[in-house]
Amino acid sequence: MSSKFYLTTPIYYVNAKPHIGHAYTTLAADVIARYQKQKIGEKNVFFLTGTDEHGAHIAEAAQKAKKNNQNFCDEMAGEFKKTWANLNIKYSHFIRTTDDYHKQGAQEFLSMLKEKAVIYKADYHGLYCTGCESFITEKELDEKGRCPAHQKPPQKITEKNWFFKLKNYLPVIQKLVENDKLKIYPKNKKQEVLGLFKQGLDDFSVSRPSVKWGIPLPWDNNQTIYVWVEALLNYWTAIFKNPSYKLQVTSYKKWPPDLHLIGKDIIKFHSIYWPAMLLAYFDGDESKLPNKIFVHGFFTINGQKMSKTLGNVIDPNDLVNKYGVDAARWLILSQFSFGADGDIEGVKFKEKYNADLANGIGNLIARISALCLKQITDWEKFWTAAEKSYKLQVTSYKFHETLMDNLQLYDALKQIMRQVKSTDEYLTLNQPWKLEKDKNQEKIVKILAQASASILSIADMLKPFLPETSQKIKQHINIKEKKIKSAQHLFPKK
Repeated sequence: MSSKFYLTTPIYYVNAKPHIGHAYTTLAADVIARYQKQKIGEKNVFFLTGTDEHGAHIAEAAQKAKKNNQNFCDEMAGEFKKTWANLNIKYSHFIRTTDDYHKQGAQEFLSMLKEKAVIYKADYHGLYCTGCESFITEKELDEKGRCPAHQKPPQKITEKNWFFKLKNYLPVIQKLVENDKLKIYPKNKKQEVLGLFKQGLDDFSVSRPSVKWGIPLPWDNNQTIYVWVEALLNYWTAIFKNPSYKLQVTSYKKWPPDLHLIGKDIIKFHSIYWPAMLLAYFDGDESKLPNKIFVHGFFTINGQKMSKTLGNVIDPNDLVNKYGVDAARWLILSQFSFGADGDIEGVKFKEKYNADLANGIGNLIARISALCLKQITDWEKFWTAAEKSYKLQVTSYKFHETLMDNLQLYDALKQIMRQVKSTDEYLTLNQPWKLEKDKNQEKIVKILAQASASILSIADMLKPFLPETSQKIKQHINIKEKKIKSAQHLFPKK
């Protein structure tokens, strides 16, 4: 077992407020971080998220809002921090690409690449998508000649840029991906990356001459660092240049990243460009590359792409306000398999809340606590039986651990709901409320000790997902202090 775990989300553009897509990735990272903290200790887990604040379309958004670039970024970064706080997301560090240490670190990293002679100046002739803020090839366009992500034709541009010698590193990276030394999950995404090698990849630009809102190249003030290159470097600057981690020995203990969580639109940058840059910087040392890159899918809202024009953008803060923090976390993460594309039916949030939480988890803890308080008289025997039964729940939890270790978050939630249902059915089958307390105390204790142990096991599995709910369940059925209290309205019906 590793003694440390460093995981990251993508850093998010600040051209618009956070939506449910941003929340999905960041919540998943929070759940994984909380789970890892349970395994290896809080101090050994470093969870990085943040905001991507440079580039032409950020400057355009600031201009549209009639604010200067920095003030606009400050305001929008605050929106992301507020939303993550509302969702009870506990990151270790929130990086902003306008942070001084990041800007200095990005310049230092590229200066080192230039010193190692893997950067050169040349003319670029080709296509550029302003929405992606990235160069795009004709192979990547849809049948109408548009960028698939933004449904707009790219611009044809000619400009002088500084380039990175990607081709020098492609054979090594391809082999690492094939041999799972650079792990890319799910498996279909690994095949997608391998397909990119077959298509042919060219050296890529690390700078742009026409984008003013960015970090200047230290050796060429007429150019700014290409926003995508700079964004990738946040994972490195957050560790090696962050003032909180000045001691190099401390920084190196955190590196390399154990897990990059990304969306499928940025798979090429993270799976090929980023490892190549690291190989160049660390002189070919493969141990400095990320251990695993997990690519999650996109989702639609009621069958349509999320868009301001359609008015179907879901604000996660609205979910928190309507359903509560833990319920919002559940509703966002329980939609479909982590790693797959899926659809969120906003109209079914209420239905899912009532089915899974109010009538499911909430009702079960209320039912068990009420039955215990009503039917148990031999408390000493109950606590002994409950503690013994709780220890026997290890098989169920080990299966849960396997799912969590494999990042099968959706499946872990489904397993929890299966146990909720089976525990409910166990109570219905045995009907402890129909047994006379004086004559059947031994049987009542056995039934309710088993049910109590099951709900405590559910609380353990829920802990990374619904931390407040997990804690409340253990307060209502407290084996350590041998106390039970009624648990009505944990999730009030909507």
